[in-house]
Amino acid sequence: MKRFTAVVGMTAMTAVVGMNAAPAVAAPSAEHARGVVAAPNEQAVESLRALIGGGSDQQTIRQNLEQRSVIASPQVFEGLIIAAAKQDNPNVTAADLEKILAAFRDIAKIIANVKPMDIERVFKGITEAALAVAEFQATGNLDAARRVLCGSGSAAAGSLAILSDVVRLYEASANLPQIAHILNLLDPRTPEGAKLFASLPEFARTPQVKAALVALSDIGRTLNKIDKHKVIALARDWAEAAARCDVSTILKLPELMVRTFDMAREILRILLSSKLGDLSAILSPAEASRVIAIR
Repeated sequence: MKRFTAVVGMTAMTAVVGMNAAPAVAAPSAEHARGVVAAPNEQAVESLRALIGGGSDQQTIRQNLEQRSVIASPQVFEGLIIAAAKQDNPNVTAADLEKILAAFRDIAKIIANVKPMDIERVFKGITEAALAVAEFQATGNLDAARRVLCGSGSAAAGSLAILSDVVRLYEASANLPQIAHILNLLDPRTPEGAKLFASLPEFARTPQVKAALVALSDIGRTLNKIDKHKVIALARDWAEAAARCDVSTILKLPELMVRTFDMAREILRILLSSKLGDLSAILSPAEASRVIAIR
C-alpha cells in the first residue's frame, strides 16, 4: 500500500508543484541530452510533467513531449501504476486495473484542464498582497492596505476559478469515486458499508463507532444537498469584487449581501433537516445502542 500511495503522491505533487519544482529524480540531466536512456521511473515522471503542460488532446500531448525532449511514453507511467497496484494486491483483476488506470487518466485530464491564466492570477495576487503588506508595515501607507485587499481578492478569485473547474470535471467523471459512493462506504447500513465495518479491528466495531458512522453518513448526505457550484460562484463573486478595489466594489455589495443571505438561509434549512443529534452516540454506549436499534 505504501508503494502504491507513493505513486499517487508523486502524481499529485508533480501536478500541483509543476514543471520547475519537481523532485530531483524527475529533473532532466545532461546525460539525457547526450542520448542516455533514463530509468523508467524518471521517464514516467517526465511524461507526466509533459502531459500537464497543456491540453489533453493527442496533438497537444505529442507537442509537449517533443518540446520537452521527454523520451518516456505515458504507457511507462501507467506501467508503474499497474506494478504498484499488483504489489499492493497480487490478486487484483484486469478489470480492477483498468478501473485504476481510467481514474488516473481522468485525474490527468482534470489537471490538464486547469487554466494557466488562473494559476498565474493566484501567484500574482499572492505576490501583490505580500508586497503591499510589507509596504504597509514599513510606511503605514493606506494605499498599500488597499492593495492587500486587491491582491488577496485576485488570488482568491483565481483559486475559486480553479476549484470550480476541478469540481465540475470531477463530478463529470465516471471513473472517480463520487461523494454518494464514499458516504455509502461510511454507512454501516449499506452492503458496502457493512462489509467495510466488518473489516475493522475488533476494538473498533463498537456501537459508538457504528452510530457515529451512521450519523456522519447522514450528515454528509445532507450537506451534499447543498449546491456546491452556487456556493463557489458566490464566493468567487465576493473575491472578484474585492479584487477590483474601486467604487464598483461598493456598488456590488448590496447584491452580494442579498445573495449571501439567501444562500445562508438555504444552507440553514438543509442543516436543520439533518440528524446532528446522533453524534452524541459517540460518547454514550447506551445512546449508541438506542440509535442503532431504531434505524
